[in-house]
Amino acid sequence: MMSRMRSRNAMRIVVGIVVVGLVASMGYGFISARHAPEPPPAGAPELEPAPSMDSLGTPPNRVEYADLGEICEVEECFRAVSVSSEDLSAEEAIDTIYTTLLDRGMGRMLPPGEEDPEEVDWVDSALTDNTVVIQGSDQPPSPEAEEDGAIAHLVITHAAESES
Repeated sequence: MMSRMRSRNAMRIVVGIVVVGLVASMGYGFISARHAPEPPPAGAPELEPAPSMDSLGTPPNRVEYADLGEICEVEECFRAVSVSSEDLSAEEAIDTIYTTLLDRGMGRMLPPGEEDPEEVDWVDSALTDNTVVIQGSDQPPSPEAEEDGAIAHLVITHAAESES
């Protein structure tokens, strides 16, 4: 038996089997690594969950909210909210929501370079209470939501901490 193992043909077969095994295991590892989820960058902060729907309070008359869920991107999580109304246009619904939230103590944030709130449409500004920021849009969040009666949407995010 030992004489057969010492022959050149036997050694070639053993070496061939070892090489094929190594190549197969490296190929499996490479394919597995390419399909593995990417870990967060080292030192990346854990994302804070999106603000809750409670930030909006109860919807104003003739307006309904539907939570579309939390959406997390690279740097932050936010909540998308569908807005529907039977008898208001999208612009009127956003106006009603913003007016109600201002009456509840929120403040208006104007776009950079703008100083006169009378010259800025509601949908071009945002509201904040220094803990959350609410941005309205007079567009439905998606074609599917529009089919379900959505006429506009809101996005709720955490207010950025001011650097002082």
